[in-house]
Amino acid sequence: MKLARKLAITGALVALTGVESAFAELTVTTRTRHYTVHGSNINSVVKAMKRSGPYSENEGKRALGLADYRFTWSLRTKRTPSGCAVSSLRARLSIFYILPRLTARSRLSKRDRSRWNSIYRMIDVHERVHGRFYRQFANSTYRAILKLKPQPNCSQLQRRAKAIEDRMVKLDRRRNRAFDRAQYRPFNRRLKRLRGQR
Repeated sequence: MKLARKLAITGALVALTGVESAFAELTVTTRTRHYTVHGSNINSVVKAMKRSGPYSENEGKRALGLADYRFTWSLRTKRTPSGCAVSSLRARLSIFYILPRLTARSRLSKRDRSRWNSIYRMIDVHERVHGRFYRQFANSTYRAILKLKPQPNCSQLQRRAKAIEDRMVKLDRRRNRAFDRAQYRPFNRRLKRLRGQR
C-alpha cells in the first residue's frame, strides 16, 4: 500500500521572540500516536496494517503511516509613514505522525521480528521526511510574511500575507506528492522482499 500523508492547513495566530528578529517566533511541536496491529507472521502483520492503517484523504484509502500538520499564524500590524507594516508575527506548526505498533511480538519468529523492525523503520523514515518538509514550509512561509513591505492599508497587508501562505502551501503539496511518487515503487519492492514475495 502506498504511504501517504494528509495536509491540514488553517490560518491565524499571534506575536513573539526571535529567529530572524526580535518580534518573530515560530513554534514547532510534534506528536506521535500509534494504531495497533497483530499477526502470527510478517504477512499477516502487513495485511493488518493495510486494514487498520490511517485513512489518507489525499489518496482516498488507508496508508501504512501518515504525517499531518497544522500551520497557524497571527499578524499584528502598525501604522508607519509608508503605510501599514508588520509589527509582530507568531506562527505555530503542529506536526502529527501516525505509525503502526505491533502487539504480541513474541508470536513472530526471530526472522519475522527482524523483518518487522525493518518495515517499521521504512515507514518511520518516510513520514519523518514529510515532517522535515513541513518544517521547511513553515519556516519559509513565516520568514516571507515577516519581510512583507508596508502596504497602503492593513487589509491589503493581511491579503498579501495570506497569498504568501497559499503559494507556499501549493509548493509544499507539490514537493510532498513528488516525494511520494518517487518513493512508491522502491518502497513497495523492498516491502515485498521483506515479506518474502517476489
